[in-house]
Amino acid sequence: VPLYEFKKVQKYTGSQGKAPKLSHMDTKTWREAKERVKKEIQDIAKDLLKMEAERLALRTEPLPFAGELEKDFESAFPYEETDDQLKAIADVLSDLEKRTPMNRVVVGDVGFGKTEVAMRAAARAVFNGRQTAVLCPTTILAEQHYRTFNRRFEGFPVRIEVISRLTP
Repeated sequence: VPLYEFKKVQKYTGSQGKAPKLSHMDTKTWREAKERVKKEIQDIAKDLLKMEAERLALRTEPLPFAGELEKDFESAFPYEETDDQLKAIADVLSDLEKRTPMNRVVVGDVGFGKTEVAMRAAARAVFNGRQTAVLCPTTILAEQHYRTFNRRFEGFPVRIEVISRLTP
């Protein structure tokens, strides 16, 4: 580990109190473990390449600009978009206009506008007559997004619901 990333080094506690098995780097055990992991990584890479090739062979209906509704939704955003946010929005909407399934992940720190990027994509979809789902890793985030989407889509012909473990 480079010295400038030393903070990433931490004590290994093992699983369920078991001490880890140690081996020296010049032993047969180490070479076998390294080869096994290398083969597993190659298998994963092959699977990913095959899956991606199959995805690229699929065709979808493109989602074109939805006209005035989409323009009104965009202009109703109460904040000024950052350059990065505008680029992410443009890239995502461009992906939706293609005939291949979208394959994009939007990453950023908390508070940097990822939800608005998702809402613009959702707006494009629903204004083109499609349904949209937003998956959240926690019940709390699902509830927060539910409220945020309801506020943002207020006044537009969109019905928003939340499904979580708390939903009967």
